[in-house]
Parts: sequence; structure tokens; C-alpha cells
Amino acid sequence: IQGLTVSGGDPMAPENIDDTLNLCKTVRWLFGNTRDIWVYTGYKYEDLNHTDFDLIDVLVDGRFIEDEKDISLLFRGSKNQRLIDIKSTLKSNQIKLVKEGTL
Repeated sequence: IQGLTVSGGDPMAPENIDDTLNLCKTVRWLFGNTRDIWVYTGYKYEDLNHTDFDLIDVLVDGRFIEDEKDISLLFRGSKNQRLIDIKSTLKSNQIKLVKEGTL
């Protein structure tokens, strides 16, 4: 097992975020930083509360938009979605994207 991917419904929606972060805390408690945690959300990073985001490695943000669909993209379905490197983003206080060659 390489890690945990959280998606479906919307794990960062107000009614789900506490459960999502508790799941991430449990994975970190069990495995430390030896497993990747990816979270998919339809929300934009800028619109989320970043409390406990240090538990997440990659946030894939933005709603899937059919008109921007691109099957050649890695780990996302439409061009508006971003693969955000959360650790680097929190460290620099500006959004840092995952470089596709590093995945």
C-alpha cells in the first residue's frame, strides 16, 4: 500500500472535513510519513480552511469541468484542476504545484 486517496462526494465539504482529517490523522499515526495522502475536492484551495492540511501530501482541487476534459492529464480529469503540493505550499505560503515528472 503506497497511501490513501480520499475522494467521492466531497471530502472537504463542511459536513465531511472533520471525518476526512480524522482519517488522515489516523493514517499518520499508524504509518507516519511512509504513506502518501491525496485528497480530491471540488473546492478551490483558496476557499478552504487550511487547519491540519499538513496531514495531506497532495490536494487535487477544482470541480471537474466537462468542457475542459483532457484524458492526457495525470491524476485529474479537467485542465482547471490542480495537483497542489501541500507541504511546499504551506512552507512557502503560496500555491506550489506538483511537478508531473516527480510523481
